[in-house]
This record gives sequence, C-alpha cells and structure tokens, in this order.
Amino acid sequence: MKLFVLKNATRVVVARKAHDIPINFGLLEWFRFAGKVKPASEIEAFDSSKKLDCQYDGSYAATSNDIQGEGEGFNPVDDTALSAAPMGSHVQHAQVSNDQPGYLQSLNKWKFRMDWPHGNHSRVGMLCDDQNNHLDSSYDAMRDRLYDSQRQDMYFRIGRGEQVTMCKEVMPYEDWAPIAADHRFLNNVGRQFQAEEDEKWILDTITTGSSSTAGAHFFGLGVTHNYLRNADVYKKVKAKVNQSVLRSQFF
Repeated sequence: MKLFVLKNATRVVVARKAHDIPINFGLLEWFRFAGKVKPASEIEAFDSSKKLDCQYDGSYAATSNDIQGEGEGFNPVDDTALSAAPMGSHVQHAQVSNDQPGYLQSLNKWKFRMDWPHGNHSRVGMLCDDQNNHLDSSYDAMRDRLYDSQRQDMYFRIGRGEQVTMCKEVMPYEDWAPIAADHRFLNNVGRQFQAEEDEKWILDTITTGSSSTAGAHFFGLGVTHNYLRNADVYKKVKAKVNQSVLRSQFF
C-alpha cells in the first residue's frame, strides 16, 4: 500500500513538472538556501562600545545634584532640564519648557507636586516608577532587567521614602525629587520587554489561536490592546507564517 501511494504521488509530481518528490520532507527545498551567506563587505563589524537603550548601565537622575541646567537662577528642583540618560525625554516625566510663559511653568510645578502618583511621593524623594505595583508581573520583569546598581538605588529611594512617610513628614525642599529627574527610568527596559511580549503574543496567536502573555485578554473582548498596537505587523507576520506552512506541506 505504501509503495502504491508513493508510486502515485511520484507520478503526480512528475506530471506537474515539480523538481521535488514528497519523500524528501522539504530537504531539497532547504538545500537550495543552505550555505548562502552575506558577503563580508555587507557584514558590519562588531563594536562592543555600542549599546542599546535597554543596556544602559549608568545611574539615573534622582536628586537635585544630578540636574544640570543653564542660566542664572536655575532651580534644579522645579525647573526643567534634559536627561543625561540615552533615551532623554523618554525616561522623564512630561515637562513644560523653561521658555514657556511663567504661569504655565507655575501650573506645571503645582500639578506635579499635587497630582497622583508623583505628588506626595516626590516630596519624600521617590520617582514615579518607584511607585509602580510591585505585584504586577510586567513591572516585576522590567525591574529584573535593571542592573544591580540601578535596582539598589531604586530600593534605597523606596526605603527612605517609607521611613519619612511613616514619621508623617516630608523631606527638605532641596531633597525633593526634581521635576527633571528620570521618573520613567523603567522605559529603558520596558520598551524592549513590551516588544518581546508583543512578539510572543503575535506568534502564539497565529500558531495556536491564544496566548498567555499579559494583555492577551481585554475584559473578555475579542480585540485586545496587543492587536490594536500591532495590527499591521500581525497581518504581515501571519501571511509569512501561512506561506511558510504551505511551502512545508506542498511541493
């Protein structure tokens, strides 16, 4: 029976003028591409000095001593300035430029110190990302990706802030967390983490129809924020996966 099926299958393949027969399991298709590499001139030499944003291992600006501004009368606590981190404003809280009218600057300062979650916490020396939910699996994974020195700085700020709060006090004004501090320091690793989670969700959903990644279920609705954020990429990847499956099944 097996020989009969093989005979018929081979006859059909020959009739279609195909170059492969089903018994090669796609190996002949693979051999067409095996051993093909880029020319050496197209390969960029490895440079150990280059680092991605998510590989930043330096310290983040968290105190007024870390803020460098320009001009006379610059206030490192409540005036805006650029971040020293590679991602610049991506790791900072939304700011109002010092070039804007004075009433907008005053409004921004007042809102920053009064609003949640950075209001009172900033007056005990804590950054915005110090206050994220420690039980959230996504934030927990982001903190794990920080370098040890960065994580220790974060725990120090949290411990100091809790001690001051326990005494029902606030820190001296010069020790408040500056507006220009790197309040969103988890963005460095968070953007890379979210991209990897999106990739897992895309492949899981295409190949199995479901995914256990965070955000895969949105209050029981069919459309998730993962899909809304990656709709175009999802369609392109699905088309390539479908084409790959078809090529592996039919010759």
